[in-house]
Amino acid sequence: MQVEKHNMNMFPGLAILMVLDVWEHAYYLDYRNDRAKFVEGFWNIVNWDEIGKRLAGAVKGLTFIQ
Repeated sequence: MQVEKHNMNMFPGLAILMVLDVWEHAYYLDYRNDRAKFVEGFWNIVNWDEIGKRLAGAVKGLTFIQ
């Protein structure tokens, strides 16, 4: 989901699992104007264990209809 001002806008019932800030201020010093290279590099530093914990916490207690 694309969320403007993700640090200020909270959605009840929705957990934030991961954030990738693609505004120029987030990557300009290291990547200049190469947003694609920044996004490519982002996948090398994602902490998948932490995201898995967040996902498990978000799913905990939900009822699934079969």
